[in-house]
Amino acid sequence: VIGYGNTEAGRYADPPLTTIDYSIEDNGRHLGQMLLQLLAGAPARSLQRLEGVHLLARQSDHAA
Repeated sequence: VIGYGNTEAGRYADPPLTTIDYSIEDNGRHLGQMLLQLLAGAPARSLQRLEGVHLLARQSDHAA
C-alpha cells in the first residue's frame, strides 16, 4: 500500500505507510499561473504540467 501526500498519520501507521510527497506550494503556484494564462486566452489543451514527486519508502510496500 502506498499513500499520497505524506501525512503525519502515515509515519505512525503500523506498518509505517510508504508515501508520495509533493510540494503543495509549487503545485499551487503553477496552477495559479496556468489559470492566469487561461484567462488571458491560452487554449486549455496547451496548459499541462507534470509535477515532480518524491517517494518516501517506509514499510507498507514491502512484501510480508
